[in-house]
Amino acid sequence: MQLLPKTQPRALGLGPPAATTASLLDCTGTGLLAVACDGRITIANAAARHVLGIPADHDRLDLEAAVALSPSERARLRELVGGNLEGPLQFYTEFGMRLAITRRTAPDGSVLLSFEESAPAAPAAARTDALTGLADRHVFNERLAALCDSGSEVALLMIDLDRFKLVNDTLGHQAGDALLRLVGQRLRSTFRNADVVSRFGGDEFAIAAVAGPEATSIAERIVKVLSRPYLIEEQSAVVGASIGIAYAPVHGCDPVSLTRAADLALYQAKADGRGNVRVFNSELDRRARNRGTLAGDLRRAIPLRQLELHFQPQITLKTRELTGFEALVRWPHPELGNIPPDQFIPMAEEMGLIIPLGEWVLNEACEQAMTWPGHLTVAVNVSPKQLVDPERLPRTIAATLAKTGLPANRLEIEITETALVNEAQALAVLSKIRSTGVRISMDDFGTGYSSLSQLRRFPFDKIKIDRSFVRDLGGSAEASAVVRAIAALGQSLGMGTVAEGVETSDQEAICRDDGCSTMQGYLVSRPVPAGAVADLIDDLRIPQPT
Repeated sequence: MQLLPKTQPRALGLGPPAATTASLLDCTGTGLLAVACDGRITIANAAARHVLGIPADHDRLDLEAAVALSPSERARLRELVGGNLEGPLQFYTEFGMRLAITRRTAPDGSVLLSFEESAPAAPAAARTDALTGLADRHVFNERLAALCDSGSEVALLMIDLDRFKLVNDTLGHQAGDALLRLVGQRLRSTFRNADVVSRFGGDEFAIAAVAGPEATSIAERIVKVLSRPYLIEEQSAVVGASIGIAYAPVHGCDPVSLTRAADLALYQAKADGRGNVRVFNSELDRRARNRGTLAGDLRRAIPLRQLELHFQPQITLKTRELTGFEALVRWPHPELGNIPPDQFIPMAEEMGLIIPLGEWVLNEACEQAMTWPGHLTVAVNVSPKQLVDPERLPRTIAATLAKTGLPANRLEIEITETALVNEAQALAVLSKIRSTGVRISMDDFGTGYSSLSQLRRFPFDKIKIDRSFVRDLGGSAEASAVVRAIAALGQSLGMGTVAEGVETSDQEAICRDDGCSTMQGYLVSRPVPAGAVADLIDDLRIPQPT
């Protein structure tokens, strides 16, 4: 069916006048519009008025001002009417309807538009995130696809909150939900109507915007906005945001490709620290493919026993006698050489391999310790994920000690403060372990968020002073003050203190003078393979037990 502008009622050979034509067109369920050369609506049937929110007295209304589309969609409609875009194209009304719009040109130069709802609109509750009211993932992907189809330069921003888990665990899930709602409000108030904002799930959000290079500035503004303190249940909570950016059509022309690219950029932003913005590039793609290959290799490396343990000695500062070793896992990849632990340990945690890896390290360390003089201890690091199950780790330790014959007092379990985010549960697990005679040390002390309260709640056997403080000894009065304070705290609480990362004689002297009991670092020895431990013991001239 063809439409005829009011100004030339017979130009297309239709007999009835325009008013009669409009009345007849009201009988069809397809939305139909005629737009004159000046952009004014000349005919709008009932379906078009209903779907697009056009008032009944539409006569000569401007098309863009009349239709209930978002500003970005109106811009696309203008491009379609102007003949710069080919139809049919997908559009979305402010009421959530998805429309396919087809364009035809009349002989007089006016434009004829037909509208059809391309899929039944889902109920509003099913098309929005229940917690924040933002678009859900399905709607977001539809809108992103439509923006990509428009031919405009589109930026996809993937946003992940920093430190959200800490707020969730310390203030509770109800406070975490309240925080997510506030984040959603800030994002919605920050962006133009042309942008599509969605919560993908958890603490991850996404934004699709018609933008070019300025998207980086937009992302940096988001980081600032989301980093401002939040007031939740009369308590102040602070989180940040890391953002990955991908552009269409440069990095992809569909939601799947763009999301993958933005996710890789986000991964890099998180890896570089907090509050970063990164844009996707081909190097990130290459690394991702290598990481995927490496992940498969790691999954096979554990059962194939391709991992190794190295051991770094710990000596007393007063007498320089060897007290024990820390077990450190290494991965000598058969093709790529040595893979640093800071690469494969996080990968093992992401892949769910950290528990079997941790259990292998524990067993291997205890077996090796049984070959040493009987007074030497072995320290094994434990991942926070190993403390989640209240029964598995204590049961595993007990079984390993029974299997290897290592006395409980020769085993030390090292945890970081991040393992104590769920403090009550973690301390209950550690108390059960300590009751068997196994020693517990807090690693990297001074870098966490509630160290003093944790020391009061749990009687650790040792505190390991983070190497970042030791490294600055001799050049920073503040570092020396921190080391001295931690050593004094340890003495007052009856806990030993281990200075990590000691590399020079001056650092050793300062640690000894400041009251530390033990040291560990390259000054004594680098970590050595299990087969070299016996020679190292001899080199350090450790007195043999009688």
